Amino acid sequence: MVLQNVSVNNIGPDEGYLSALKEKANAHVNVEVAKQKALQLVEQLNQEKAQTDIEVEQARRKNEVNAELAKTYSLSPEYYELERLRLLQGVVGDKDKIYFVPDGANLTMFLSGNGSGLVVPPAPPQ
Repeated sequence: MVLQNVSVNNIGPDEGYLSALKEKANAHVNVEVAKQKALQLVEQLNQEKAQTDIEVEQARRKNEVNAELAKTYSLSPEYYELERLRLLQGVVGDKDKIYFVPDGANLTMFLSGNGSGLVVPPAPPQ
């Protein structure tokens, strides 16, 4: 038996097959998006690690500078006294008068004036 005059009308894929293909395509797209997002997060993490390393190195160098400055203060009492006076100037202000007098000096000439001066005895030598 041989079939003759076979005609096919209205050929198209099944709706279930089309929805399965769409789901598969969406799943592949979601996987690719997740991979790209993961790569982006890894790159962001690497950038943050690099920035942190830079900040740690800057802090280490600043600490070395401060350690050397502290050595300068301990090795040179004169430098320490100069820095102390510079900081004291910031506290007192630039309009006040400061007199440095030796120990045992007569302070009545300073105290009998208009009272605007500030008398600071010098630090004893060490």
